[in-house]
Amino acid sequence: MIPMQQLTQNLIHHTKILIKSLPKHRHQPRLKNLKSYKLIETYTIGPYKVSIYEPLGQTPELFYFVQPAIHSSQLKQIIGETAQTFWRDPHSPNELFPTFQELVETRINEAKAQLKSRHLALSEIEEHSLAQLIAYWSMNLMKTMPFLLDENVDEIFLDNPNGFLYIDHRTWGRCRTNVRLSKNEILALKTRIRAESGLRLDAMNPSLKTELLTKEFQARFSIDIPPLSIDGVHLDIRKLRRKYYTIPELISNGTLTPKAATYLYFCLIRKRNITVIGEPGSGKTTLINALDLLTPPEWRKITVEDVVESISQTQLGNHQTRLRVKPFESFEGETRTKSTEIIKLLHRAPDWIYLGEVQTAEHSQAMFHALAAGLKGLQTCHAASPEQVIVRWITHHQVPIVCMFDLDLIVQIKKLRIQGREARKVVKICEIIPPREAVCLSISNIAIQDVFSWDPEHSLLKLTCDLTRTPVFQKIAKLEAIDDERFYEEFNAYEKIFEHLAYKQIFGVKENVAIFHRLQAMKTREEQAGTIDWVALETYAQDSVAGLIN
Repeated sequence: MIPMQQLTQNLIHHTKILIKSLPKHRHQPRLKNLKSYKLIETYTIGPYKVSIYEPLGQTPELFYFVQPAIHSSQLKQIIGETAQTFWRDPHSPNELFPTFQELVETRINEAKAQLKSRHLALSEIEEHSLAQLIAYWSMNLMKTMPFLLDENVDEIFLDNPNGFLYIDHRTWGRCRTNVRLSKNEILALKTRIRAESGLRLDAMNPSLKTELLTKEFQARFSIDIPPLSIDGVHLDIRKLRRKYYTIPELISNGTLTPKAATYLYFCLIRKRNITVIGEPGSGKTTLINALDLLTPPEWRKITVEDVVESISQTQLGNHQTRLRVKPFESFEGETRTKSTEIIKLLHRAPDWIYLGEVQTAEHSQAMFHALAAGLKGLQTCHAASPEQVIVRWITHHQVPIVCMFDLDLIVQIKKLRIQGREARKVVKICEIIPPREAVCLSISNIAIQDVFSWDPEHSLLKLTCDLTRTPVFQKIAKLEAIDDERFYEEFNAYEKIFEHLAYKQIFGVKENVAIFHRLQAMKTREEQAGTIDWVALETYAQDSVAGLIN
């Protein structure tokens, strides 16, 4: 048991470090030298204040400085007075190990109770902020929490225990920070990740990947320890946006155009398979989640993921079963693997499948096995180009060349730097051109047709061909009576709906799902009646938007 006096001193010491101490490093400026840096943004995240600085010609990376928002002298005094009565285990030994959310809430409530008992002259906001800081400090997470709480932070990195945390900021790109974690703080993170996942993390299994879902943030943690990571613990935390993107919002922020979104939607509701490729952090999962929300409500959907990144849709009126498999990093047996569960989908009668990230040769072979059996859906795969992903599947994953013709749409998304800021953009939508005759197939026989392609001169995704001449449209035309005129009537109606939703900023998940559910229901009724009035459908969708606004 730590003596109370020493505990209080430790608490004050850690607070001083977070507020004032910045290590000596030629790329890591001291707080007192920040006047020589240009302040470009400041904002508050919970009990923390964030300042973004632009260095003057030293490095292209900006500096993300974080400190408690409460004045330092007040913070030290209140924590020093409160710590003696606060520090104790907030749950009895007989209770189950609490989740992260339960532990945070319990400790914040305990801190508030102790603060109230001391009759301190604090506003409600100050009291809550101080209670948060005390709770986070008690969990050894005081320095880590601002990054987890900040929705502007997309990804958090720690190369080794001697380094500083650095981040990918949604607006400012790669940023250095003023935060370096102690051994106890790194140990606290490791312990929490192991507890939440229930997986091993030791010399025999030195990698672990799991998600942490709370009311304040959602994140995917990947951690490596020795002997795998030579210099000590390595950490990568991918933040998942609590407020999911929808297609109208992706149109509004320029990720894709209304026309491209319309073509994807047209193909999606006809159960054409869509593979989204890109480099890590490019926004692949964001895009397939936004597309997955647009499926008709009667479809039976099954997801297979090792880290849960799909959107729960049962409460939105969709039929959905979500399966979590063991991550690739786990070495605990051969059961419940992604490839096994993909094969088992054939006996679960899905209308639509969501495979998440296709990583290994076994994953790829299982995916193409499912496509060959007639299953369709969404999946992501790491690759820098459509050509590269095809080479990877054929050469590295040993998927037969003929299976490439089971693919429908390949969508490439990329993180670009435009006018000094990072932006995620769909840069290509393409399709595999089927061979005209039986030939001895090789990689050189596989031709790709670009449907939409990025124009760097105008920073725009442009249509590059007649949509009624694409390979996927030709597949659709063989199954339903749809000529060019009928296609463009339907296409133009959907495009106007997407444009209207983007213009009116109807970005909510529930609102978008409700609108497209109604649209599909009305379309089905008119099809059953033998005629479809696309102008009426477009008007109906716009009236639904007006009803949501009013």
